[in-house]
This record gives sequence, structure tokens and C-alpha cells, in this order.
Amino acid sequence: MSENIDQEELEYIISHDLQEPIRMISSYVKLLERKYDGVLDGDAKEYIRYTVDGSNRLKLMLDDLLKYSRINPENSKKTRCELKDIIESATKILKSKYGDSGFKIIYDGDTLPEIVADKNQIIQLFLNIFDNALKFNMNSDKRIHITFSNDQNYLKVCISDNGIGIDNQYHDMIFKIFKKLHNHSEYTGSGIGLASCRKIVEIHNGKIWFESGSGDGTKFYFTLSY
Repeated sequence: MSENIDQEELEYIISHDLQEPIRMISSYVKLLERKYDGVLDGDAKEYIRYTVDGSNRLKLMLDDLLKYSRINPENSKKTRCELKDIIESATKILKSKYGDSGFKIIYDGDTLPEIVADKNQIIQLFLNIFDNALKFNMNSDKRIHITFSNDQNYLKVCISDNGIGIDNQYHDMIFKIFKKLHNHSEYTGSGIGLASCRKIVEIHNGKIWFESGSGDGTKFYFTLSY
């Protein structure tokens, strides 16, 4: 019971107590810019832009931290799910962000395995990996290939892409919370997506790992219960 109270308190702090000062900073800086628009020089306007940008990024981090905190066993409702439905749901969300063209998601066969899992969490798992595969990809022909195999009593999933890959020096950081490998001006995001993936997989008693090198694309592997 105490763990549930702690979780509720954490969610309240993130969604209310920490968000309020960020909104105040952003609002007053924008008011300052409007009121003194004819007085501020170029440097001052640039400082204001940096402040607003920093507030927006902090808000994004808190929003994603709230989502991360809600990934826990108590919120998992495991049922028998069809992987084809999960992949199609994640793809639909991707298309709303990237459009209908510019990427292909390929998997073998019309009938995909079933798993026992929290459907929404597994959709988020696939979506986070798909999104990374497209974000960190400079090719005009962006491809994501999904394969499945048996790993003892688990289903082993491999999601490979033809993106920029992950340099060896960053391999120990990849699943850590808020550990972005690139400057925010190059790639958007809070650096929490893959940490969420690991948490989701572990809640489902699986494991997650990857193979990658700079310029070689990335293969993410994870196991899930049948």
C-alpha cells in the first residue's frame, strides 16, 4: 500500500509541483519579450530564446519522466495479444508523425506469434524502437525489419534498421534514463525512450539488448512470454 502512495505522490509532484515553476518562467520571459520588444537588443532576444527553449525541454523531460514512472507492474494488465495488431498500431502512430512515405516496416509472414503482455506497454515498446530507428537515420529509404524466433520459453524479437548506428563508446549508456547521445539541436527527445523500453521488457520478465556500430545500423533484441 505504501508503494502505491509513494507512486501517487511522485506522479503528483511531477505533474503539478514541478510543472508550475516551469510554466511561470516561460510565461514571464515571454511577457518580458513582448513588453520590451523595441528596447531589447539581439543578445537579449537570444538569451530569452535560450530560456524559453530550456523551459520547453525541461517540460518535455518531466512529461516523459511521468510516463516512465507509470510503467510498473501494478499498471500492467496482461492478456493474450496478437503481435500483428501491436505492430500495426505502432506503425499508425508513426505515420501520424512522419507521414505515409519515407519509411518501410517489414516483417515475414501474415500470421505473427501471439504473446501474453500488456498490449499498450508493448505498443509503446515497439513505437520507441521504431521512432529511434527513423529519427537516427539519414537515408531517403528508411527501413525497419522485424524477425521472430524461439528462445527457450520466450519469443525473441529482433528489430533492425539501416540508420546511423550507435558508436561503441556509448553502448553502456543506451538504456540509462536521460542519457542522450546527441545534442538536442541535432535530434529532439528527452533521452528516456530506451530506458522505458528496458523497463517494459523487464516487467514482462524478458531481457533487451542490441548490436550496433557507428554507420552500421542497429539491431535491438528483446524477449517476451508466449
